[in-house]
Amino acid sequence: MKVLILASQFPKPFSPYCGFHNYEFIKYQANFHDIHIISPTSQISQLIQNTRSFLSLRTEDPTHSEMIRALIDLNIQVHYPQILIDAQQSPSLGFKLSIISRLVPAVRKIRQTFPFDLIHAFSLFPDGMIGGWLARVFNTPLIMSMPGVYIENQLLKSGRKLQTLLDRSQGFLIPGKQYKSILPENLTFPKHTSVLSPGVDILRYFPRESLTARKKLGLPTDRRLLLYLGDCAPNDGLNYIIDAMELLNPRHNDLSLIVLGNGPLLTAAKRKVQKLGIEESILFYEHFHYEELPIWLNAVDLFLYPNPHFGGPVPILQAMACGTPVIAAKFDGIREFLPGKDLGAIVNQRDTNAWVDQIENGLEKVWNEYDLVTRAKKHNLHKQTATLNRCYKQVLQSNERL
Repeated sequence: MKVLILASQFPKPFSPYCGFHNYEFIKYQANFHDIHIISPTSQISQLIQNTRSFLSLRTEDPTHSEMIRALIDLNIQVHYPQILIDAQQSPSLGFKLSIISRLVPAVRKIRQTFPFDLIHAFSLFPDGMIGGWLARVFNTPLIMSMPGVYIENQLLKSGRKLQTLLDRSQGFLIPGKQYKSILPENLTFPKHTSVLSPGVDILRYFPRESLTARKKLGLPTDRRLLLYLGDCAPNDGLNYIIDAMELLNPRHNDLSLIVLGNGPLLTAAKRKVQKLGIEESILFYEHFHYEELPIWLNAVDLFLYPNPHFGGPVPILQAMACGTPVIAAKFDGIREFLPGKDLGAIVNQRDTNAWVDQIENGLEKVWNEYDLVTRAKKHNLHKQTATLNRCYKQVLQSNERL
């Protein structure tokens, strides 16, 4: 089956950690389908990135190059058509014109060599809205996924506008039954609506010996380690973790925070760390081999996850699959993945004192690795793939009967 995936949240040349959870999911799906990916990029944002790169003499992030090579090896093609308006902004007239003038010709060119059977939009907005237009232009069935975090865009809190999106799709995938409760009432869902819980590749993420993992990565073996993984973007919560480290530092001189990732606010975060005088307690790793992420998760004592928009519940499941307890910022539906205190803790993202308390509690507590791994395995990608394949087939069969 040939599937065209729309994923605005996907690793970009200068933002390799954007949508990495989608990257993992698509890599796994390549075992079952022929896939091309479209990830629209804003021409203005690209110009800003190019300017920053020129001024700093920085080339494409090596992590992104590595990830793209891995996709090419699986015969997955990634396309980054440029549009005039940021795909994350509200759907203005300019946004719609960008889709018509830029995206439709790009997809028409792709279709010449890749006659896709269906379109799968990885979010309601902007991917679902873009997918609705493309589905009509190319007379192709559309499946939409609802991401595993709460709906942030105000547009989708309007039942009428959300219903319009749902009416354009033949299939709808929600991350859990409880997510219907946060959607506007009286919605009519497509006939082929299924629960597709976020999943983890348990063949990649599993417990390893912590000391061995630290030595492989060159990390200190005589300190307790916390891990932040993210894209250092606005509202990602890293600031609150740094503030928590300032409070923890005087009481725990053997504690270090690893900041794994890169993004627009990384430089500001480094300046803040220097200003607070806690440079020795925070280790920045801007670039890392993505395939080594399971080793990083095994090397630390606690995984801190302040930004659910970075990857939804997926990083939580990946850490738990490695036997590492999680402290995560609260978001709608998190209890399905982190249901009890035996697996981790949930805090308000902006409550620095709560982060401090839960980090201290987490370091003192003796965790049951078996419970963590068992919970993660309930959301393994193999199970999710069966659900997705069934939805794909149902939508295509219904479309053939029309």
